[in-house]
Amino acid sequence: PARLADLVGGMSMGKRGDLQTLLSENDVKARMSSALELIKRDLEFAKLQSLVKTQVEEKVAAEQRKYMLMQQLKAIKQELGIEKDDKSSIIQTFREAIEGKKLSEEVEK
Repeated sequence: PARLADLVGGMSMGKRGDLQTLLSENDVKARMSSALELIKRDLEFAKLQSLVKTQVEEKVAAEQRKYMLMQQLKAIKQELGIEKDDKSSIIQTFREAIEGKKLSEEVEK
């Protein structure tokens, strides 16, 4: 049992002071009890870490999906002529602005 407690102490992600206390404990029952507490804390930490990782992955996947759908929608609108890209919009705005106005020969070229 003492070696098992040492193994737990060696593998635990616990605080240095807690690990030192575990390894310096001479009473086997108290040592095993401390090892159990370390294992419980490590398990809770691992669960929390897993939960956060899952939430982050879900959020990233949702954002990627949203971005892809927006890009597809934009492409469809451009194909249908509903929406034009920025360059086309700028050119169209200038054409509308100069429409009906007299321009010099240099500008006409």
